[in-house]
Amino acid sequence: MVIEDESEQPRLEASIRSWAAHDGDARCTLERVDASRIEYLQSLWQAISGDPEEAVLMGRLLYVVLIGAQRVLPPLAPESIDALYGVVLTHALDQQPGT
Repeated sequence: MVIEDESEQPRLEASIRSWAAHDGDARCTLERVDASRIEYLQSLWQAISGDPEEAVLMGRLLYVVLIGAQRVLPPLAPESIDALYGVVLTHALDQQPGT
């Protein structure tokens, strides 16, 4: 599925998550999607940090920031979500050896 209007992405994500809360097949699919997204973020962080244990934690943290940011009311603007990631990444990268 391709979403032409990215402003609809959070609403679609919330709808899918609501559906998955009540449908076993949707839940299994969403669990696989979440795991895939988290693994991707973990691989990116592993490339930055070289630390596999930290990569697991940061992958999860980055993902839950995104999912949580999409669920709050009123919804956060994309610029606000970008700013949150900026803070998280700045602090995390400051903790890396040699920085």
